[in-house]
Amino acid sequence: MPRKKTGRAAGAFDQRTKRSTRAAFTLLELMIALTVTSGLVVILGGIMTASATAQRHTEGVATAISHGETALRRVRTAVGSAGVYEVSAGQRICGIAVVPTTVESTTLPDTLVVWTGDGSLADGDPLERLPLASELTVFAPGVGDAHRIDEISFPSATGEVDFAAADFAATIRALVASADAVRTRLTDRLRRAEMPAGTMVGALRFQIIAQPTDAEIAAATDEASWTALNWAGGFGGSSTGLQEISVTTELQLHLFDPDGPNDAGVAAGGSLPLFGSASRRYLVERN
Repeated sequence: MPRKKTGRAAGAFDQRTKRSTRAAFTLLELMIALTVTSGLVVILGGIMTASATAQRHTEGVATAISHGETALRRVRTAVGSAGVYEVSAGQRICGIAVVPTTVESTTLPDTLVVWTGDGSLADGDPLERLPLASELTVFAPGVGDAHRIDEISFPSATGEVDFAAADFAATIRALVASADAVRTRLTDRLRRAEMPAGTMVGALRFQIIAQPTDAEIAAATDEASWTALNWAGGFGGSSTGLQEISVTTELQLHLFDPDGPNDAGVAAGGSLPLFGSASRRYLVERN
């Protein structure tokens, strides 16, 4: 006779059936898992984007610093080798000057002129002649491209240039605009600023500080006033003193190539301010 299934065996079969059915994900569980996975993908995407942006920013800062240090080093070398001249036993004049540029009634001290010669003018005594135009070096924004800083020389120019002359600034402007000007680009990442009428100018500024000033030296006609002057390093005597001409440079450089593809960093005005200082010391005598 066939054996009947017991109630216990049937119950065990039902339990196995229930366990195999609950092993699969429900729709709600799948939706929760999909939501968590999507969130992780968004988070990982944000991390990757932030990492790429940080890398580009770091590279931009490094490039801007490299460009800026190159320009500041050239200025420092030129100022340190500037010549000094004295004509007809007059006051000694250091061949360093800032020629301002006027744009839309605004004066911009963006042009530095240095009498560098062959680089050895600072090695000897003051020269008893005027500087030659061919011995000058000028640092200024590029003509027609305010993103540039150019080092300008005039190897084929003729004539003399007196830093104390009333027409000195006009002479320098004429030289810079002449065919004799030879330009060497120091950087093409100078930040530009727009003037009210739309003219673009470069973010470059020079300032000269003299210690003591030429006016103070000229006014010190007796020994007491001469020795009381604020001589550089405190080096001053009854008839001589050490004068220092310091040049401070301020420039702002773009972190990204301003002439490259449209970049969010450039559009947002991302730039790096850089500062430099250079000086030239020389002995002056009381007349």
